[in-house]
Amino acid sequence: QELIRMVEQAGFVASKPGRTPRSRPSAEPKALGSLSKQDVSVLKAVLTAGLYDSVGRILCTPSLDIQERVACVVETAQGKAHVHLSSVNRYLQTHGWLLFQEKVKYTKVFLRDTTLISPLSMLLFGGDIDVQHRDRLISLDGWIYFQ
Repeated sequence: QELIRMVEQAGFVASKPGRTPRSRPSAEPKALGSLSKQDVSVLKAVLTAGLYDSVGRILCTPSLDIQERVACVVETAQGKAHVHLSSVNRYLQTHGWLLFQEKVKYTKVFLRDTTLISPLSMLLFGGDIDVQHRDRLISLDGWIYFQ
């Protein structure tokens, strides 16, 4: 909710009627459910711009048993990591990109505070772009590839 308030103050997301961008911290914050799809996309783009170094590709490894829940594994620039046990994305099984706030090491390396992000926001706010015309690829920082 603090991030929403900051994004509103910066003018990236319009404030709802009855709420000024310079609201007191004690003012009633906007509920996450009241954000439009466009507002959520802007928030994720802002997060990508600020936390781009903490991005990873989801390695989808579905189980043969439909009822078995497989933990989500993510490939980061430093190697593979698992989504933290307490995360809502713990059993995420999709192709895509995940942004994380921190990496912790217990018996394995875990990612905390994760969210799915768009490849477009990575291209707009990410690292060095290299276009490989012959191979029809775009690479970001030499390890993220888009066809």
